[in-house]
Amino acid sequence: MNARVLPILGALLVLAACAANRMEMDVRAPAVPNPAAGQAFRLTVVDTRSFAAGPRGRSAPSLGDGAEADAAIAPRAFARKPGADGASSVSLLLPEGRTAAQVTRDALAAALREQGYRVVSDGDPDYAAARPLSAEMQQFWAWMEVVPPEPVALYYYECDIRVHLTGDWPLADNGERDLRGDEWVFHGDARDDHWRGIVEESLGELIYVLKVTSKKAAGG
Repeated sequence: MNARVLPILGALLVLAACAANRMEMDVRAPAVPNPAAGQAFRLTVVDTRSFAAGPRGRSAPSLGDGAEADAAIAPRAFARKPGADGASSVSLLLPEGRTAAQVTRDALAAALREQGYRVVSDGDPDYAAARPLSAEMQQFWAWMEVVPPEPVALYYYECDIRVHLTGDWPLADNGERDLRGDEWVFHGDARDDHWRGIVEESLGELIYVLKVTSKKAAGG
């Protein structure tokens, strides 16, 4: 074999191995329409998560043992799914073009809209005049643990989403700026839709927490 071909084949094998350890799955916050009128906000969410190269447990965000946080996929990563052999693991990623920060923004926007506020996007007529709001997404991670069979195995799923609000949010008196959506559940089997379910339940809790810590819009 031509010596020049070997490095190319090696690179292709590495890429194939990486692709085999990744799986795309979409998760979404509930879609809530803007009110017809009311104060407008423009919302920015920044991903401030850190990924461990060799975590001790599944609850620590990681892209794999010994792997550095790949800037190309880290914004889309939200879980590590145990492999079929029980030893390897698979990174769960949002589809291309979507990020965990965008999903978190959608959840925060849903809460504000349910409180009677409008959340506008770039390109909307009143975007420039809207009040800016920002938030740090400090955690967005799901994991699963297998509970030993007694008498049958159970599968424990949890998702932890943590957000710190910055800027002039419409918070109630003594309203909390550190929000958390953390849900867990036991299942009798391991299925891909359980991952989506636990993440979307945690997004729902995050929406609820922001609603109870914020003020209703005037006239809302």
